[in-house]
Amino acid sequence: MQTGMLNCFTLEEYCVKEIRNDRYCVIPSAAIRSIQSEAGELVGCIEEDAYSNGWISREQLHAMGEELKMTDYGKYILGL
Repeated sequence: MQTGMLNCFTLEEYCVKEIRNDRYCVIPSAAIRSIQSEAGELVGCIEEDAYSNGWISREQLHAMGEELKMTDYGKYILGL
């Protein structure tokens, strides 16, 4: 992977360390819902990332959305 090709941000303020093992960080689903609501896009939608980066075509994106069209996730993909 080339430097500068990945855009990301930390969710440290949303992380809760697991009591018995501080190596893990659990992100509460409420925090993810809040981020998605504010941004108007899904967190971790790999189909969206693949399309945005030109790794898949619009037709491939649409086919993926069609497979999941009965779900909110599929509807989101079809709306891209």
